[in-house]
Amino acid sequence: MVVYDHSQQRVGVIDDFVGPLANLSRPTGLTWQSRWVSLRQVNRLRAVPATSDRQTPRAAAERADHMRRSAVASARPAPTAFPGFEGNTLEPPKAQPVNEEGRAMATSIEALQSERTTTRLLWLDLTRKCQLECTHCYNESGPDGTHGTMTRDDWIGVLDQAASCGVRNVQFIGGEPTMHPAFADLVDHALNIGLGVEVYSNLVHVSAECWELFQRQGLTLATSYYSDRAEEHDVMTNRPSHRRTRANIEKAVRLDIPLRVGIITDKGRDAGAVRRDLETLGVAKIGVDRIRPFGRGKQDQAPDVANLCGRCGVGRAAIGPTGEVSPCVFSGWMGFGNVKDTPLAAILTGSAMKRANTSIRAEAGGDDDDDDNDDDNDDECSPGFPGTECSPRN
Repeated sequence: MVVYDHSQQRVGVIDDFVGPLANLSRPTGLTWQSRWVSLRQVNRLRAVPATSDRQTPRAAAERADHMRRSAVASARPAPTAFPGFEGNTLEPPKAQPVNEEGRAMATSIEALQSERTTTRLLWLDLTRKCQLECTHCYNESGPDGTHGTMTRDDWIGVLDQAASCGVRNVQFIGGEPTMHPAFADLVDHALNIGLGVEVYSNLVHVSAECWELFQRQGLTLATSYYSDRAEEHDVMTNRPSHRRTRANIEKAVRLDIPLRVGIITDKGRDAGAVRRDLETLGVAKIGVDRIRPFGRGKQDQAPDVANLCGRCGVGRAAIGPTGEVSPCVFSGWMGFGNVKDTPLAAILTGSAMKRANTSIRAEAGGDDDDDDNDDDNDDECSPGFPGTECSPRN
């Protein structure tokens, strides 16, 4: 099986598996190990001159770039022209590997991609780092937060698997996702492989690179807004953030970037004035929601399944900074698998996810109808969307 290894930026053949690792080789005799989440099956490669693995730095860089572009080219089956390989139909290893828990794992990238799921939306919870320290933050992010244990290549592998198993849309969230060092690369890759992308940012600081990225076709932007009065907004974020967030909302509208804003209010507070303020800025897509009792919002109480919307895990799931998969970003404590040691499709179709969903339905209500043919269904469980009973950013 010919694959492209994102972590090493080279093409190779899978020889066998050792737990979550794959042993790979090239015709030149070079061998190495890589996590299978970094691998993507190559169905077509453009012809390149045969060379050894010892090259000048410039030639190596050009070759790596060629392989990177070729590996994400059209997936239509065709003979490979990569020197030294006879084709891309090599037999995968016969031995079936197991993960750390002793469960059988797929033996080829092809097998992983063939397992499709009903999940259409993934929240990619990149980081716990944020410039703000909101009093209600569902995952208690802040300036002292970390990016977790997921590497850039781990996230790239997740995106590739997501696109292959039927996921249509991803939302980059956090924390503040733009603070992740690989944020721009991940968004670029998601768009390039055909995923719809939403970025949920606090819009406190937006770099020139991010403004350019936000204007890409297929990307939408979302943010939270707490009050039309700076002092009230800043109390919620524990930082003087209102002026910058409001100015960047205005700039996003001016640049014609698709934007939606979720108004988050305390009990009894009228959102009318906040809505009117946003409308004067030109925001058309506005939702209103209350503070949810998770993270700092639960005020030292244990998380309660009954406080979830009841539709978590139905056509959607979340992946946190450690690779743990959960029904949604609110329910991180209900993790049912980790993408660092188990294929994404296996997690999303596995019995552990079904048990978690059954538990949620029993405690919080809801049903198991994933409305697979309803494309709008993915948006209805997105942060601050009008009429939703689930607002994961809160």
